[in-house]
Amino acid sequence: MIADPNNILLSRYLQAYFGFEVWAAVSRHDALTNPSMHNADVAMTQRKQIGRQCLIRLARNRVRYSRYQVNKIEFPNGNSSLSYSGNTVAAAFSSCGQIRGIGVDIEQNREMPDGADRLILSARERARMSCTAKQFGCALLRVWTVKEAILKADPLNRKTGWLTAYELLRPHKRMGEAVMKRRNYSKTFQYISFAFGAGYVSFAVCL
Repeated sequence: MIADPNNILLSRYLQAYFGFEVWAAVSRHDALTNPSMHNADVAMTQRKQIGRQCLIRLARNRVRYSRYQVNKIEFPNGNSSLSYSGNTVAAAFSSCGQIRGIGVDIEQNREMPDGADRLILSARERARMSCTAKQFGCALLRVWTVKEAILKADPLNRKTGWLTAYELLRPHKRMGEAVMKRRNYSKTFQYISFAFGAGYVSFAVCL
């Protein structure tokens, strides 16, 4: 991802790709170091506070969010999404009525454990992943962030259960479409992912 301190280029790029208004921010905060066991809860509270502050800035002049309302937002939320990894916070917001949900996920400095692909990829996705064994771990991390963003964008994700329920049509590509099909229930998603630091950040919308 290119340097974009005010996240203006990121939001414009997402708007051009998705075709409607999407606002996003990815920012590092030196105060949020990787927490030790005894202060993990404090660090998570700080991440949530910073993330919700990002949402307030993104939503400013677009919807009438008060600080109290943002602090009370529950997720999944059709208009907004947050993600945290280490000292980095990612936020996404859209008030567009053309989508049913929006999601963002970021992962930094994560190694995928053995067997993780069985919890993330469907059989068809695994067959379509055109990469070497050395590249597979990196590609799997990217797909994981994509599916987590899709899960957050799905307003009924509590009923979905597994990441394998969402299938990327071109899992080897960093942008594209995904589907989720269940009896009497189906959805289509659009996503895009970026390399960011030692990991990835992905955005998704439920159409």
